[in-house]
Amino acid sequence: MSLFASTAFMEPLTSIAVDWMARNLYYSSNKSIGVIKLDGGDSYYHQILRSNFDATPKALVVNPAAGSVAFMLSFRCVDC
Repeated sequence: MSLFASTAFMEPLTSIAVDWMARNLYYSSNKSIGVIKLDGGDSYYHQILRSNFDATPKALVVNPAAGSVAFMLSFRCVDC
């Protein structure tokens, strides 16, 4: 099963980041930030973390040790 068959990827991605400790793939698109659990099985967990931004989220960064995700939005850092 391909992850890219999901409707979440119907719009262009602006950034991706991998949390190798929790095995999560975080992505940002023109309208949202989401996470996909990389469990290696036939199914996967997908959740939208934030959506409806005034500007496109960019420069997604994950800190696995702290369990945090940050991103740039219009050149302003925002934690999610």
